[in-house]
Amino acid sequence: CLFSGSLKVQRVAPTCHSFDGKISEAALAYLQQERSILEPACIDDAIGILDTNRYRPAIETLFQYLDFEKHEAPGAPHAVTMGPTAGAFPAADALARFGNSVLPKLKKVIRDDSEPPLSRLNAAKLYFHILPEPATVGFIAKAGHEAFDPAAGKELIHFAQLAPNYCQPDQRKECKKALDL
Repeated sequence: CLFSGSLKVQRVAPTCHSFDGKISEAALAYLQQERSILEPACIDDAIGILDTNRYRPAIETLFQYLDFEKHEAPGAPHAVTMGPTAGAFPAADALARFGNSVLPKLKKVIRDDSEPPLSRLNAAKLYFHILPEPATVGFIAKAGHEAFDPAAGKELIHFAQLAPNYCQPDQRKECKKALDL
């Protein structure tokens, strides 16, 4: 044996350059790899491609990145974009553009105690962004009260308490009432 001692295998992160001209299929394939070896800047790029192209086959994969926070270079200005997280969580903002078609999965994530608390919170923000009405506020508040994870429950309840401020003016009173259900 030429090596004395143990051999350590290192995984190498795929490069962003494999997106082949910003093709959605390549971006999706990148995100479907083991997340721990992917580069944050490349994840940003891939989500951006899928968002720009409104690539429907990516919806399930984008849900796996609800807790992924946008990579910012030190000292770089934060570009604010439209969406439920104003660009801070690009997968949530990308999913918003699919509208009502993602609502059933959002409800499932919000209530799922096995999901990371940040994913649940971003799902709640996205759900309210798509459907800002009293029933949504009530659903999020109830999910917060029923959460087994105290941190997730606290975050969901806090968001539900803020949400009525963003309901349509003629629905604000009903949105506030929905907190008590």
